[in-house]
Amino acid sequence: MAMNKLISLAAVLLCAWIVAPASGQQATFAPAAVQPSADVWQFRQLVGYTRLKDRSADDPATIDRWETRSIISYGLTGDLALVASIPSVVRVSRDDLSGDRDTVGGIEDITILGQWRFWQDDSGATDTTRLALLFGAEVPTFITPLSSESVDPIVGIAATHITGRHSFNGGVRYKLNTGGPDKRMMAGDGGHDALFADVNYLYRIAPAAYGPDTTAATYLVSEFSFVYETNGDTEGRLGLGILYEARTWAAEVAVQFPVWRDLRYRPEPGVSIVVGIRFLF
Repeated sequence: MAMNKLISLAAVLLCAWIVAPASGQQATFAPAAVQPSADVWQFRQLVGYTRLKDRSADDPATIDRWETRSIISYGLTGDLALVASIPSVVRVSRDDLSGDRDTVGGIEDITILGQWRFWQDDSGATDTTRLALLFGAEVPTFITPLSSESVDPIVGIAATHITGRHSFNGGVRYKLNTGGPDKRMMAGDGGHDALFADVNYLYRIAPAAYGPDTTAATYLVSEFSFVYETNGDTEGRLGLGILYEARTWAAEVAVQFPVWRDLRYRPEPGVSIVVGIRFLF
């Protein structure tokens, strides 16, 4: 009997090792206290689209924004990782009165963060609770008008809790803006500080339990994102998606839409659609 229990435990641990590493049940929008192991790289590519409405009285416009975001993570140690986020954007603005169009494209400012996991409690083969400190800055590319042309410090904290088929992630980040573009477009742009708060919930729909033949897992994802800017702009957005996670890669698709917004100094974003893929190597 003891041998059977030992074999069952070994099988569960093996399945957890097979399924878990690809992205640690990290959802699309909210940060998580998961990161690559020491000397391991993770590459994540996101492609997204958002339509915004600029309702300014003088020059109302509709803006189509396409973005590809490359996120490269490297595990310096078991608890410390370096993360670089590189966004490339194409933005097409159409004047609602004249119909004139203006297209802008290029690389936006790059975010470089350290992620230090300072607390971890593993209560089972796949169950864990983790906390990580985020620290770094958004650095300019000087590509006008996409760049703030300033170094903007960022500090925050992220949390992850996984129990059985349920996963929870969340985080709070504060961005100290020291400059900004003439035309603000997205949350956190411009010369005003921004507070970001995110939380998500993932439910593993398959498999119901890990077994010897398990090679991947599929999750339903719900997320809520809130941002407050010191100029008074506030916005709350809800995201829904699906995540497929295998041993060394993962794929995701998500839709995010506004649930409330009080924006006076930047355009109002509508529905966002994001697809992505991740690799470990």
